[in-house]
Amino acid sequence: MKIVWLLLMMVLAGCSSAPPITAPVEDRPASETAPTEPIQPPASVRRDTEVPIALPPPKAPSNNATEALMIASTNAAAAGDTRSAINHLQRAIRLDGRNAELWARLSTACLRDGQIDSARQYASRALALAGNRGDWKRSAWLAIAELEQFDGNQAEADRIRQLYASGRG
Repeated sequence: MKIVWLLLMMVLAGCSSAPPITAPVEDRPASETAPTEPIQPPASVRRDTEVPIALPPPKAPSNNATEALMIASTNAAAAGDTRSAINHLQRAIRLDGRNAELWARLSTACLRDGQIDSARQYASRALALAGNRGDWKRSAWLAIAELEQFDGNQAEADRIRQLYASGRG
């Protein structure tokens, strides 16, 4: 019985062993002393106030392909080829779908092509993606102004354009 008790104590002692002994910080190389991950507070620590994390604003077109497609779309629209302009913008959105500028341009192109319902959806998407980024909000609202003008709400279209034309809106 004493042997069983002794074995049980050894097993339990092994489960609650102390952490491994490491060299003091001064003796270790600098690469081992710097933490590689941010230190998280233990779950047991109670936070009375939550601090919101400020995320950086989304960036403009993230790569050269997106920029090239935006330019190609602008050139196609200027030449009167609305279908090609739409196709270029749709390809750019597949590359950078969180770019509100692309959605606003797609809305305007669809409106010019007579795709009114699609234009409304794309303008709403542009506004939703714009967040706090001023240039994207401006593009989204100007696309909405185009839709208001199309619907015959010239006063509302003018009000939106006046508010956002200067880029201050």
